[in-house]
Formats: sequence, C-alpha cells, structure tokens
Amino acid sequence: SRARGRRDPARARPGSMADSGAAAASKKKLGGGKKGAAECETHPCFHCHSDGAKMCCSQCTRAWYCGKACQKKHWKQHKKSCTAAVAAEARRATLKREATMARAGGTLDKETCVICVGPIVAPVELPCGHAYCAGCLAELRAKKVAQACPLCRAELPPGVDGLYELAVRPIMRIQGAVERGEVSWASLPAAQQEEMDEAAAMLTEAGAQGHAAAHYPLGYLLKKIWKDIDGA
Repeated sequence: SRARGRRDPARARPGSMADSGAAAASKKKLGGGKKGAAECETHPCFHCHSDGAKMCCSQCTRAWYCGKACQKKHWKQHKKSCTAAVAAEARRATLKREATMARAGGTLDKETCVICVGPIVAPVELPCGHAYCAGCLAELRAKKVAQACPLCRAELPPGVDGLYELAVRPIMRIQGAVERGEVSWASLPAAQQEEMDEAAAMLTEAGAQGHAAAHYPLGYLLKKIWKDIDGA
C-alpha cells in the first residue's frame, strides 16, 4: 500500500534533517563546536607546568597560570618577555593609528559611543579609527570577553593602565642608577637602552589612548636620551 511505501523520516538519507540533528546532538554531547572547544580549552601553567591553567597574564595575555600564586612566583622569569610583547603590540597599534588617521585626513570620529549609545566622554581613540568613552572601554576590557572593537572587531590594543605601569617601572629603576652615578642617560648599556625604547613605545600608545600622565615620562625620555626638545 501507499502507507507501506512511505519512507521513515528517521531513516532519511545522509545529509537530511534527521542526520543533522543527530550530528548536532552528538557534537553537543562531546563538547564540540567553537563554544564547547573554548570552554574545554586549557593550558599548561608557565610556573608549575601542570595542565589546566585558566588564568592568563593580563598584560601580554600569552602566559597562563593555575592562579595568582603561580603568576607571582613566575614574574621574574616572565617580566622581560611580557614587556617586550606589550611594547611590540604598542608599536603596532601606534603605526596602525597613524595610518588610519592619515586616511581619515587627521581626524577620527568622536561623536557617539556605540557601547553606551551616547556622546563620547573622555574619548579613547583605537588604532582602527573608532573612539569610545574611556569608562565604557575600561568596562569592556574588565569583562575579559570579546577583546575587540565593537564596530569592526579589530583586536583591542594593550590597555592604558598596563602600558603606563610597565613603562614607568624600568624608567624609575634606571633613573635611580643615574642618580647614583652608575650609568648616564647619554650612554646607557644596550640592555637598558632597549628597555627605554620599549618604555617610549608603551608611553606613546598610552598617551594616544588618553592617559594624561603618560606624557610627562615620555617627554622626560625624549629630552634625556634622544635630546628631542621639540618632541618633549
């Protein structure tokens, strides 16, 4: 009969809705898909080397730890690579911002913040050319999700507080050595000169993002090391 000739929907050919549903159920059960993979993703701890580290360095986001205790113990080993990584990101962000501003005729849009949908207060200009309220952007960073521009999804540059903190520490240390007569700003050893190059890159990006205090130490370096009076 016609009833006997009908195909059972559950026995549909491969690629049918039934198979798709079964595959989706299987993937969900196994934790498949992007969301499942992200939730199950783990890293080895940079300090104790045990698996399952879920806390990353908030500065460079490259080092992973079991918790704050491991991160604190590993800081001396991680500090140099962390600072170098953040400085490199700062340089890339500054170059991208300059290129974006050149294409835009030297100005970026600062009228409306799409996060709060209101006038931009204390604008922070991103390298991609979009600007947001400083408070809104800080809140977005604090959530530690979607670390990207809400409009174009370009990766966010390093945050101003981290840039300033990482830059000022070596400046204060080397300034102390200069005051003790151990070195001079005019002829720093290669390693310390590299630290100051990185500090200048981070302060430049921090200043571009609206960190008012970043301009003083940057001007100090330009004057003491590079004798750039106009830049200072």
